[in-house]
Amino acid sequence: MYNLPEELSISRRGRRQYQRVTNEMDQNPGVKALVEKLESEYDARIENITIEQEENEYTELSPSIEQFLKDLGSDESENN
Repeated sequence: MYNLPEELSISRRGRRQYQRVTNEMDQNPGVKALVEKLESEYDARIENITIEQEENEYTELSPSIEQFLKDLGSDESENN
């Protein structure tokens, strides 16, 4: 539909591996607990990376802009 490269689609091998893991999780609570723990750790790591990326998006203001903002704040406090 979108003419995406075939390597982006899920391979048969990947589907078989996923099905084997799913079957093993259904039969073995220990494997299920391990997979859930790994998924939680992965999700937490991805969340931390996202937070760090968002924090890095902010750039420092030039000193003149910082001073301007400070002056605005002090002007407001003097008027109150």
